[in-house]
Amino acid sequence: MKHSSNNENGAFKQWMNQLLSFGLKREQIAGGRQQDLSNQAWLRAVMKENAKKNKEKTTMLNKLPVIVLDTETTGFRPELGDEIISVCAVRLTGIKEEDRLSTHVKLDRALSEDIKKLTGITEEMLAEAPALEKIMPQLLSLLESNLIVGYHISHDIAFINHYLWKTIRRRLTNPALDMKLILERLYSGRKFNEFDDALKYFSIKINNRHTAEGDTEGAICLWKHILDECEKRSVRTLNDFHRLLV
Repeated sequence: MKHSSNNENGAFKQWMNQLLSFGLKREQIAGGRQQDLSNQAWLRAVMKENAKKNKEKTTMLNKLPVIVLDTETTGFRPELGDEIISVCAVRLTGIKEEDRLSTHVKLDRALSEDIKKLTGITEEMLAEAPALEKIMPQLLSLLESNLIVGYHISHDIAFINHYLWKTIRRRLTNPALDMKLILERLYSGRKFNEFDDALKYFSIKINNRHTAEGDTEGAICLWKHILDECEKRSVRTLNDFHRLLV
């Protein structure tokens, strides 16, 4: 029995090394159970996704599909019960808008006065809005596997991932870039701690600040400035972009 187990382990390690040689990452391989490693459909799907990501790295930035994303939430801690109350996601190719999702999200409890004042969102608006479970399929369809960009984007992704993990034990696998980091790399020595700092620097004025759609419009304007600056610096592909951020 021990000899048989050793043979199985050796075969498994050999198969792992073969997959790694194809350019797959260990976390991708770990996503399938050991008995799934011989499943050709699973292997083709993983390799297809890997090939797509590799191709995207050499795609010109002005032709790269990206999702500009913003959410409004009741607080900062989804694990403590804070929830999404508004979401906006816009798919761009270069600077051309291809698709958009913008909606309030149903909430069955009272909003704090601070959130009402900050966002202009009322409990009546949320009572009539669709529930997140109705919105999520459309949002995921829009996101696909595209690069997500936004300001302090980890906040928005954390809320989406919290919901996905709670409901279907999944998380987003999309690559994501924070505009704050990008701007501070492009304009070395300057700090863009807050979204308003970046808007002020580029003299961007937006309506409905502190709403998901308004802030997404501001982020789209920032993305256009980022692409312009990248072009000036001959940063033209996603690979170039990643080297800039390192």
